[in-house]
Order: sequence, then C-alpha cells, then structure tokens
Amino acid sequence: MAFFPQQKYQRYGKYILLDRINVGGMAEVFRGRQFGVEGFARNIALKRILPNISKDEDFKEMFIDEAKLTVQLQHANVVQVYDLGSVDDRFYIAMEYVSGADLRTIWDRARKRNRLLPIAMSCYLVMKACEGLDYVHRKKDDAGKEIGLVHRDVSPQNLLVSYEGEIKVVDFGIALARSKVSKSQAGVLKGKFGYMSPEQVRGVDLDHRSDIFACGIMLWELLVGDRLFLGESDFSTLEKVRNVEMVPPTHFNKNLSPQVERIVMKALAKNRDDRYRYASEMAEDLQRFLYSSNQPFARTDLQRYMHQHFAEEIKAEQDRLEKYRELKEEEFEPAPSAPQATAPSSSTPGMRIDPGVSVLGMSADGKVASARIPTALKPRPVTFTAAGVTPPQQAAEPNFGSIAIPGDPAVRSSVAPPLTGGLAIGTPVNTAPPQPRRKLPWVVAGLATMVAAMGVVVALFLINRGSAGTLSVDATPSDVEVLIDDKKVADRTPFLRDLEPGAYVLTVRRTGYRELVRPVKIVAGQVDAQVLVLEQLGGTASVIVRATPVGLAVWLNGTDTTKKTPATITPLAAGEYTLELRQDGEAVYATQVKLSDGAAEMVEVDLTRIPPVLEISSAVAGAEVWVDGKKLGLAPVVADKLTPGSVQVQVRKPKCESVVETVELKPAAKKKLVLSPRCP
Repeated sequence: MAFFPQQKYQRYGKYILLDRINVGGMAEVFRGRQFGVEGFARNIALKRILPNISKDEDFKEMFIDEAKLTVQLQHANVVQVYDLGSVDDRFYIAMEYVSGADLRTIWDRARKRNRLLPIAMSCYLVMKACEGLDYVHRKKDDAGKEIGLVHRDVSPQNLLVSYEGEIKVVDFGIALARSKVSKSQAGVLKGKFGYMSPEQVRGVDLDHRSDIFACGIMLWELLVGDRLFLGESDFSTLEKVRNVEMVPPTHFNKNLSPQVERIVMKALAKNRDDRYRYASEMAEDLQRFLYSSNQPFARTDLQRYMHQHFAEEIKAEQDRLEKYRELKEEEFEPAPSAPQATAPSSSTPGMRIDPGVSVLGMSADGKVASARIPTALKPRPVTFTAAGVTPPQQAAEPNFGSIAIPGDPAVRSSVAPPLTGGLAIGTPVNTAPPQPRRKLPWVVAGLATMVAAMGVVVALFLINRGSAGTLSVDATPSDVEVLIDDKKVADRTPFLRDLEPGAYVLTVRRTGYRELVRPVKIVAGQVDAQVLVLEQLGGTASVIVRATPVGLAVWLNGTDTTKKTPATITPLAAGEYTLELRQDGEAVYATQVKLSDGAAEMVEVDLTRIPPVLEISSAVAGAEVWVDGKKLGLAPVVADKLTPGSVQVQVRKPKCESVVETVELKPAAKKKLVLSPRCP
C-alpha cells in the first residue's frame, strides 16, 4: 500500500516505514524495518502519535509511560518493546512485530461459520494470557520493588495470536502502575466498557484482580460464543458490568463441565476478594482441567488451527515479508522531516480504519473504548449514582475513551479533566487559554469555606442524633449478612446505623465463612466501629444451581446466600448441605447436596414441571372443600395435583352460606388458604 506520496517506503529516524497498518484518532501503526551492521535487519511494529495530537502534553505523558512500563517486560506471553524515540517532536514506540491475528478476529471468524472455538483451545488461550499477566502483575523494578502494574484493558483485541501458535498480551497504553509519571485521573473510565471489572466501572482503586475479571469475561465469551456484557448503549453496558448481570456458561453450552464453569465463575466474582488471588492460580486451574479432562492442548495444536483457518492471510504475509527482506538500508536517504500524516477518512482507497480493533497488540486510537473517535466533542448531561445510571435525554453517541463521573459517590472526589479525546460528562468544555491565578487568596478562601461547611454539618449531625450512638460495620468480604439481635439489617458492608444506647449482639455471616458473633455496647454520642475479617472455611467445593424460572433465591442450611438462580456457590467445605430455592420468600424446592473437596455438584430444577400445593382449612368443622367444581373432601385438605394458574376454591356446609375464592397458583408454589362458610 503506497502511503507516502514520493516513495513507497521511507526512513523514519533509524527505522524504515513499510506500510501503515491502522490509524485512529490519536496514533497510527506501521510495519517497519530496522537495519544494523553486517546486514542485520528485523521487522518491527512502530506506533507513533498523530501530528494533531503531538502537542497534547497529557497524551504525550501517557504515551511515554506506556513505553517506560513495557520496556521492562520480557516474557513469552507479553509483546516486547524495543525503543522509545521522537522525530520532529512526534514520539513513537518500536516494538516486537508479531505475524498473526488478534483474538477478536479469530473469534469473529468462527462465529461467522456458526462455530465455537474448541473448548480446549479457548482454555489454552486464556491460560497463556493469565501466565503473561501474572508476570506483569508481579514484575519488580531494578530495586526489587513491585511495580504494581495493572493492564486495565485486557480484551480479545489486546490478545494477539501468531500464526505459529504464540500468544501475546499487548497494548499497555492505559496500564496503571504505582510508579507512573502521569497519574491516572480520578473518576475517569479508561478501557473497553464490555471488559471492565465492577470496581473499574465504579471508579475505585484497582489492583491486578481487575485483569483477572477481564480474563473471566473472555473465557465466558469464548465458551459460549456470545458477548457477556453488551447492552443497548454504553450506559446499559456499564450497568451490566457494575451489577455483574450474567448467567453461568453452561446455561448456553451444555457441553461444558462443572469444573470449567467453576473456573469461569470464580474469575467473574463480583467481589474481588472472591476471585483468584493471582492470574497464575487461574492458569493452573485451567491447565489442571485440560489434563484431567483428557484434552491436552499445546502450541502446535494452535499453530495447526491458525494455518487451517488463516491460510490466505499467511500466504499474503509470507509474500510481503519476502519482499521486505530484499530491501537494503542504503536505498533510503535520510528524510529531512517526517511526513505529516493525519487520520484519513473512511473513503481513503486501500485504507482500513478500525480504531477499536488492536493490530499487532497496539490500539491505534490511543486507548479509548470507542470504535471511532469524533473530532468535535460535545458534553452530555449524564450522571452516575449509587442506584444506577441516568442516561442522557438524547440519542446515544459513540463511546468515548475517557468518561469523568463527577456524580458517583463511589468515585474519588477530586475529578480531574479528561485527556484530549475524552469527555467530561456534565462538565462544560472551557476552550479559553489558562489565566494566571493568585494561589494564596484562593487557598485561604477555600479553607474558610470548608471549615464553615464542616461546622454546619457537625452541628446538624449532633442535633439530629440526640442521645443516640452509632454502630459502624466494615467486613471482609463485604457481601455479608449483618444481623443485630438476630434481626437482619443489611446484606453488605460498610454499614452504618444509629442505635439507642445499650447492649446488642452483632452477627456477621456469609456462606463458606465462619460466622462472627460479637457483643457491642452503644454509648450516646459515640461511634462503635467494628472492622471484621471473616475466616474462610476449608474446602474448595462448589454447587451450581440452575432453575426454571430464573431469579429464585438460593439458601444453604437455612442461610440466604444472597445469590439468585442461575448461581454458583463457592468455596464450600466438604459435607452435606440442605439446598432451598425460594420464591417471594416461600420455599418452592428443597434437596440435600453432598459435596466433596474440589468437586462441583450441579442442581438443575425445572419448577414448571412441579405442581403447586394448596392447603385448605376451615374454622367450621365439617366444611366440604371443592376446587374447580370437584369435591376434595372435608377440611383440612391438601391439594397437590393442581395445574398452575387460577383455581376456584369453594367451602360448603348444609344450612350455611358457601364461600368462594379464586386463587392464583405458581409452579411449585406452596400456599395456605383458610375459608369458612357463613353459618347462622
């Protein structure tokens, strides 16, 4: 593809740019060639900032951070960065060139044939991604201190598969590390919305378990063949992620074993404390599954798959590389200045513009979540609250790379303006040049205002509280049941409540953990802060519950697990459990489940096939019970062969006025009814 007007290939610094692979709103990606002494040459991938973005200091810092972080990484499953440089004040990154396709392309090609990727292949791909990520998460600097690197954008677009069966995690453009020069902005979402973790959507501090959640999403999608978190708009997608709205993969793919489902569900736990501690643990579980299920899969198997399904692309790549090998460095004269490339329109001949898809592991759009980036950004009045998302009163616009969430209480209060190319929602865009500020008067005024506001808040707090005290509970894990004097008051922490002075019994419990019971004494005007860590019970067993209809509450041994069907309850200690499914607070199904260490038991129930039960009694002795015109006997009567729906119940007795009532019965429901004829 001829990109430069005067010459097909051209020197760029110490590299030769061969052809442009992709371009987005912030950066462009080239195939390149590097030459050395005695005929040394190798192919590289070169990513450089677009001219119109090169003056943006924030983006330049982020671009430089990406190079500084990734140049330290050397692992078989992580793309290697060779060089960071600048030509005519336009920064570039030179990195390993990998001949292959990203996982999104591989997955989409299988879907077009109405095929799923082999289960063993899907597990192998995610296993290798986990191995690379585990290396990244544990990487230490030269002083032996952990960098604390979090990728933040793990997705199929950023997992590259070579034609020879190698797997590379790529694109650390928005990676987070403790040592980064340019700090992340509070309240700004970065990454692809459908592959974020719940804590990433909420804007709280992240750790490496956010990447593990993304690996769980990828594995779920590969095994099912569909997107997991994909809403009608960006906002509905974020809500699905925030609430972890999902069902186990076996709901769609009956060929999956409970063992692989347990791996998926553990990686996708809403509370990060319930996920794998490290990516290596998930990789080990996947490897154990492949061996125990007699489905060994290796690099050569992946190589055969790629050669079978990408034969045309491999032939074209071989022809292209052969042509590049014929190039000589002396054929290229040093260019006086770099060509000023800009992002072409979609009508440019021969140019494929798809910024949302990473090529060679580099997101050419400078790491945004959107598939396309508009040149003019318009703020939209959108708010995020603890209860959910309030969408704008207009048609949804394309997804942007950075979204500031000033209204979300879960987000830190200091919300900085987003990078160029992002959108501060609900914040007016100020295009005027910055003016010098007098810092001292502003600081003094701010402090005075803060002190006054705090005084008002404290005064109101004391007035409203009166003689009450306060109980504060913060537990790990956070999704626990909180009971005060055996009465349930919350199903997660942190929890705060004003109580009358006196002695109380605090109980905190969660399935799979040892119950904590503590006496607390509430004193007027004081806060009793209870910080609790629940001890996880031994064992690695799981119970997977699928039921029709969905949405039934799951109880184990008389305790609400807070989960609704379909659900996976893990980890559990080995032993016998009483499993109950409840609908509208009433138990509609119960069974005994015996669990052994490391095993996952499946409970599958179709309640639509279980008839409802109606117990009919009467305060009048000798009353006859009739249901839909059929006499069942004298009260009390248990009718257990009824059909779900409306039934007419009548009670009769000689010399008395009969009473009739219509009752709605749901499948498997148990209902009690007291009817009495009117006797003189």
